[in-house]
Amino acid sequence: MVRDAHDALTEETAPRMLRQPADAPPALGPASATEGVATLRRVLADRNAPPASFRAWAGRVSGRSDRRLVVALAGATEALATHCDQLVARLAAQEAVTADVASSFGQEIAQLRAEVVRLQRSVDAVRRAES
Repeated sequence: MVRDAHDALTEETAPRMLRQPADAPPALGPASATEGVATLRRVLADRNAPPASFRAWAGRVSGRSDRRLVVALAGATEALATHCDQLVARLAAQEAVTADVASSFGQEIAQLRAEVVRLQRSVDAVRRAES
């Protein structure tokens, strides 16, 4: 049996497995459901409510409620930054999987195209021989 250069491309071998796991991670909840954002909303609601007692009124006058608001705002900012970091990590993992899939399928498509070209040449040669 004579082998040509195209046979090297078309030998039957097992397809390469993906290098990256393609399983989807568990879904992230909404950023508004994080503890820091919930605390900020609670502090804002307390701040906008009318004072129920003299103690609440004194807390507003003394600036204690402003400090609570700043602390809650800092916590919410940290919670949102953490959420964004998780999104960035997931996006990087997804890009790695996409690159791996594109590489794997790219190799298979190149092998299929080489096989199609080889078969077209064979069919053309048979047609010329019949003519």
